[in-house]
Amino acid sequence: MKFGRKILAVVLGISMICTSIGVSEYRTKADSTKVRYEAEDADLFVQGSATDEHSIAESDNYSGGKAVGNMNTWPENGRAYCETKVTVEEAGTYKMTVAYGGGEANHPCNIDVRVNEGEWISTLAQPTSSWDVVETVTLNVELNAGENIIDVTGACNIWYSDMGWEWVNIDYFELEKIEGVKSSLTAKSMVDNGQMRMMGRTLVEGDAQTMDYSCSGFQFEFTGKGNIEANFTAAQASRMVVDINGETHTVTIQSGTSDVTLAEDLEQGTYTVKAYKVTEAAGYLTQLNSIGYYDDTATFKATQVSDLKFEFVGDSITCGNQINSDSGDEDGYYAFPSILSRAYGADWNTISCSGRGLMEGYNSEEGWAGSQNGQLKDIFKYQSWFRDKETEYDYSYQPDVLVMGVGSNDLGEAIMSQFGTTIDDFCNVVVETAKELREKYPNTYIVWCYGTYLNNSYAQQYADAVASVGDDNMDFVEFPQMVGGKDGHPNYIQHERMAKILSENIAAKLGIENPMEEDNHYELEDGTITANGTNATVKEEAFVSVYSGNKYIGEMNTTADHPSNAGYVTVPVNVEKAGNYKVTVTYGSTD
Repeated sequence: MKFGRKILAVVLGISMICTSIGVSEYRTKADSTKVRYEAEDADLFVQGSATDEHSIAESDNYSGGKAVGNMNTWPENGRAYCETKVTVEEAGTYKMTVAYGGGEANHPCNIDVRVNEGEWISTLAQPTSSWDVVETVTLNVELNAGENIIDVTGACNIWYSDMGWEWVNIDYFELEKIEGVKSSLTAKSMVDNGQMRMMGRTLVEGDAQTMDYSCSGFQFEFTGKGNIEANFTAAQASRMVVDINGETHTVTIQSGTSDVTLAEDLEQGTYTVKAYKVTEAAGYLTQLNSIGYYDDTATFKATQVSDLKFEFVGDSITCGNQINSDSGDEDGYYAFPSILSRAYGADWNTISCSGRGLMEGYNSEEGWAGSQNGQLKDIFKYQSWFRDKETEYDYSYQPDVLVMGVGSNDLGEAIMSQFGTTIDDFCNVVVETAKELREKYPNTYIVWCYGTYLNNSYAQQYADAVASVGDDNMDFVEFPQMVGGKDGHPNYIQHERMAKILSENIAAKLGIENPMEEDNHYELEDGTITANGTNATVKEEAFVSVYSGNKYIGEMNTTADHPSNAGYVTVPVNVEKAGNYKVTVTYGSTD
C-alpha cells in the first residue's frame, strides 16, 4: 500500500453561458420585479463562426425543460450569441442572473454579455458536475427605460491547448432592478479621507489605487444596507477573496475594466469588508478604481492597522501557485503567508513572483527564461516593479516579522548550470542581502526558509550562511519535502503545515502564545516494519511526488482469507495525556 494524500479543493467562480433567450411568463412569487428569459425562446440566434448551428438540450433540470448549447466558436473569429429584446419601465442598474450547465472539467468557460451593442462583459463560469446540472452566475447591467437588446454567448473565449472549442449550455437569465441610485467614491479619495485602507504595496494611478502583489487589496467598515460593488481595471482575469464579517466568498475580476459585486442585499448594519486579490503581480496587475453603493445614507471608515505586521518575499510557493493539486490554480489566500498572518491577526505584505529567485531564476522581463536580472533582491526595492520601475519603496512599512522564502529557483540545477553559479555564490548574496535588510528593518525578526521539494541538499550551507551574519534576530527554517500540489508545489494542507512550522519560531521570538501549534506528524518510513510474510518495505519515489518525504510503505500485501499475513509498520508515539486521539493516515492507491 502506498501512503499519500490527494487534496480536493473547490474554487468558487462566476460563470455564464451562451444560449438563445426569450421572455417567459415565469415570475418569482417572492418578487414580482424579477423576470425570467428562457434561452430557447431568444428573438435571434447569431451563429457567427460556430461550426454547427446551436442545439437545444433537454433535461428536467432545465427551466422549461430546455437549454441552448453547441456554441463552439472563438470570439475574435465571429461570436455566436443569443439576442433577446428586454423591455423595462425604469432605467437603472439591474442584477442579471444567468443559469447554465456543463462545461469541460477543470476548464472554466466565459459567459459574455452585451447590452445595446455596447462592450462585451465577460464572467467566468466554472464547469458544473454534468451537462444537466444547473448553476448560476450574476453580474450587473445598465438598462434604458423601454426596449433594450441583450446578447449572451456561452462560447469559451479562454484557449486551452489540445482542447476543442468549448461552451456551456445556457438555461435562462433573470433581471431584477437594484433599488436606489448608484453612488460611487474613487479609491484615492476613500484612502485620502480615511474611508478605506489599502493592503500591500500600492501606487496612485489617477483616482485609482493599485493592488498588484498576492493578497494585496483593501479594507473598510461599511454602515448601511444593500449592495456594494467595486470597479477594477485588470490586465487579465483574476480572482479575489472577499471577507465580510468573517464569512468569505470568491469573486472574479475580469480583464479590462468592470464592476464586481462584493456584497448583495445587506440588511441595515455595520460590516467589515476585506478584499484580497489571490493572484500574483506578474500578468495580473490590477487597480481599484472606485467603490459603488446604493444606500445614500451609507458611511465608510478605514479599518485600524493591526498591532502586528508581517512581510513575505518569495517565489511561486509564496504566491500559492499550483496549490490546487487537480487544476494547478493559484490561490494566495490559502498560501502559507496568508494562513500565518490571519492566525496572528496581523497585517501583511507580499513581494513575490513565480519563477524568480533571490539572484537568478527562470522568469524575467523577457519571459520564461533564465535570468539574473529583475530578481527578488531587485524587485523588493520598488513599490510595484511589474508596473513601475522608477518608484522606489520607502520602507515605511516596518514589519515585526519578515519571511524570506527564496532559494528554490536560485539553486535549481538548470539555472546554476546556465550561469555557472555555485552554492557559495548564492550564500554570498544571502549574506549581502541579509545585511541590507537589517539596515532597512533594524528591529524586524527575519526568517530565511528553504525546502518543500525533493532536493534539499544545499540546506545546511544555506543555514550556515544565515548564521554567519551573526544576527540574533535572524533565523533559518528548513521545510520538509511537501509537493502535493502541481509540478512540485505544496498543496492546501501542506501550506497550512508550513505556516505552523514557521509559527513555532515566530511565537517564541515575539514572546507570545503560538496560535497554530503543529499537529504531531509521524513519517511511517521512520517506523519499524513487520513484513509478516509480505514484501513490505520503504519505497522512495525517483522523482518529486505527493508523498511526504517522497517515501511511503509499499507491498503490505495480503488477502481476505489470510488477514494475519498482513505487513504492518509500528510507529512510537509520545503524548502528554491519556485519552482518545484522532489518527489521520494518508495513503495512495491505484484503484
